[in-house]
This record gives sequence, C-alpha cells and structure tokens, in this order.
Amino acid sequence: MRDASVRIPRRTAVALALMAAFAGGRPAAAAPTVLRSADISIAMAEAGGCTVDMSLQIETSNRGPVDHRLLTANGAEVAAVSLTGGNVTLPAVETIGRTLSLPIPFAAGVHPYTLSYRVRQNGSWGDRCPLWLPMTPTDGISSAVRIRVALPPGAVPLGDTFPALAWTAGGVGTVTLGHVPAFVRTPFAPAGSARSRSLSERRIVDALALAVLAGATLIWFSTRRRT
Repeated sequence: MRDASVRIPRRTAVALALMAAFAGGRPAAAAPTVLRSADISIAMAEAGGCTVDMSLQIETSNRGPVDHRLLTANGAEVAAVSLTGGNVTLPAVETIGRTLSLPIPFAAGVHPYTLSYRVRQNGSWGDRCPLWLPMTPTDGISSAVRIRVALPPGAVPLGDTFPALAWTAGGVGTVTLGHVPAFVRTPFAPAGSARSRSLSERRIVDALALAVLAGATLIWFSTRRRT
C-alpha cells in the first residue's frame, strides 16, 4: 500500500467529534452494527510512531461497509496495512478530509478480524499512536476494549499518558475501556534519565480537544432525544 500523509489542523475537534458520535452511548438493541470487543496491542517506536494490531469483533444486521477512520499528524507515514479474518479483503484506503478511511465490507452476522498497520510520525506527535476507529458504537455497557502498550527496550513512561495506563516494570501499560479512543499518548524516556515534562502547548491542545469531545457528546445525545 502506498504510504499516506495527512495534514491535521491545530484544532483536532472535528476529527474527535467523529469519535464522540460513535464511541458509545446508544444501547446495542438500537444499533444495526455494534463493536462487541477490541483487543489492541501497540508497540511504540523509539524514533517516533508505533506498530498496531487491533483484534476487533463487529456484529451487524446489515450487509455493507463499516467505515474505519485514522487521524494522523502532518507528515505522518502509514504503511504495512493488513486485514485478516472476517471473511473480507482489505479495501483501498481513502483520504477523506483530514482522516484516512478504510470502508471494510461485511455481511450480516458476527465478524472477528484483525487490522494491523504501522505509523511513523515524530515531533510533538511522536509519543502518540493513532487508532483506526470503527465508526460504530460499542454496546455502551461492558468494558470490552482492552489496550496494551509496549515501550521500546530500556524506556520508562513519563506520566501524562492518555488514557491512564497501569504500568509494569517491563515498560508495558494496560487499560480496559468502554470505547476505542482516537489515539493513545505515552510519553517515555530512557531509564535513568532526568527528563521531565511540564505543561506544554501540546498538552493544552489535547486538553482542549478532549473538552470539545465531551461537548460534542452532549450535543449528540441532545439531538438524539429530539429525533
């Protein structure tokens, strides 16, 4: 597959609002397509970026594509995209706005599949790993999303992770959630270094984006109640 580069504006609200609309909240019975589970394994790269294996299970009563969206920084390279399981083939990756779209076609039924890819990005986004979001809700009840992050050998986490991860001595962090986040952020440094982090512009932007995400979710629920 051709490497992809996507420009992202300073305000990440638009892309994260997409996640707000699909991250959960509707009961499973109301949705024709539901993300039943996600087991996500992330290996952070020392030079910036990550390698991702997402084992997903989707249940749908429809026949047709389920879109998956990936948000990356300006200048990022996305490569080694592969899809296994689910009785489907890998569709062409499309650029839509400031995201990469992967419309995976499914027949009606339950479909376990694994989506794998590699992202290379550096600078202020070097410690982030974007996740290829299925644009469909979870059941809104269970904590069916498990994320495991492995740091490069000899690296230790610096805190300020998103989402909050429980770390082991071997540089492996885990968390269980009720939805798939748009990205995972794991600042790290070589063990024994004195490197520290202060509140930076990058963290302020992230905080504002998450605030917009919460607001977009409230607006979406309000709109649903009126329809």
